[in-house]
Amino acid sequence: MLRFFIIAAFGIGFAGCSARPETHSDAGREFARRLCAIQNECGCADDLIIFDCENRVEREFVTSERKALDAGFVYDAACMETFLGRIDELGACGVEYSEHDPCAVYGGDAEVGEPCVVFDTMPLMYGCRIDLACIEGICRDLDEPVLPLGAACSTEQGDLPTGWLGYCDEGLRCDSQDTLTCVQYTPEPLAPLGEECTIWYGCEGDNICRPQGDDPQPSEERPGVCVERTPPGEPCTLVYECDRICEAGICQDPPPVLCDVLNNWWSIHEDP
Repeated sequence: MLRFFIIAAFGIGFAGCSARPETHSDAGREFARRLCAIQNECGCADDLIIFDCENRVEREFVTSERKALDAGFVYDAACMETFLGRIDELGACGVEYSEHDPCAVYGGDAEVGEPCVVFDTMPLMYGCRIDLACIEGICRDLDEPVLPLGAACSTEQGDLPTGWLGYCDEGLRCDSQDTLTCVQYTPEPLAPLGEECTIWYGCEGDNICRPQGDDPQPSEERPGVCVERTPPGEPCTLVYECDRICEAGICQDPPPVLCDVLNNWWSIHEDP
């Protein structure tokens, strides 16, 4: 009788283990195969190259997938196919993805303001309903809300708003340098190239307003002048003057998307 009880108990244990959702190792293997086949194609920095690539990428995929399954997330096979197609596009070394409907290979259903967790971004495995972003552990809508007069619109003082709090309503602007709230704003007519301006984005076209001397930005007291954006490879001093980014005092060329994708992979799994 005791022997039967022990066998039965083990049987129950094994049955419970077998009920755990299975990972889609074939999907992880295919992702690893496609990414690793192109990672050397676009001249990305050596520290972005994934060594022992296929084994490493597949192993990390399964690890993230297991966490998503344990959290109760649901696998979307169609989304995985879309994601794999986007990986194939990276081998062309362009600087933009083709447009695709957003989706999560493993997704939850948390709404705006609810807690969330991100298990992976390549492919996306996170706890928010799709179209929301998980920022600092909270689901946020990057397109909403529209903020009224006096509402907080930035968490820190600076040239640009921070914190993903929303967008100020029509006729308002975010006073990110002083009050951190939405204030009344009547936009001035955009100034043509070479003319005086008082706001960094107050110029026609894609031009910017360069401040006087070492001023961080133009103002009504010390207006700037509308100039063209600084091209890649040229020195820069303003965060907004380049087409892409001012880094180490030089306007940088946009890298191939593949390099950003590899950097993103490392940021999730291990620093390069």
